[in-house]
Amino acid sequence: LLEGVDSNKNYILTNKVVEVEAEIKQKQLTITADMLVDAGFAMTKVYDGTVDADQISDKLMIPTGVGEEQIVLVIDAENTKYEKATVDCTKANVVFKLDETADVNKNYKLENTEVVVEGTQENISITPCQLEVTAEKLLNAGFEMKKVYDSTVNASKVAPNLISDKLNIPTGIGEDRIV
Repeated sequence: LLEGVDSNKNYILTNKVVEVEAEIKQKQLTITADMLVDAGFAMTKVYDGTVDADQISDKLMIPTGVGEEQIVLVIDAENTKYEKATVDCTKANVVFKLDETADVNKNYKLENTEVVVEGTQENISITPCQLEVTAEKLLNAGFEMKKVYDSTVNASKVAPNLISDKLNIPTGIGEDRIV
């Protein structure tokens, strides 16, 4: 299209298409905790005395803000950690990267590769470990129960150290013991 005073009379375009080199840069994305939670992020495990992740969301679809496009994030389970190793923990440091196999991801670059997620017991949780106390575990912990015959089956402390009041029983998890 020619513009200007009498430009359409004084000039004739011989070509209407011109090839030029152009660069399309990747869109920068900052991943937030809310984005992960909205995409269904979850991590749960049974208490094992560590902050390591066990069952964790593998891949998440995250909206990009460009039309309906979604990137695919892969959660790094090896480096994602709970804030603390107790059953009341609902906070985690989540490490992630773009899924290299997802074609749409080539158009985006992540500003960050980890974020702290403060969740709820439904999406970030450590559940109590179930323990079974057996006779063998009691005996190995030093349990004794002795009494002088009195025709009953009731335990009674008839002399010092004849019945154990407290035992430290190993749980099998680190140095944890139950008393």
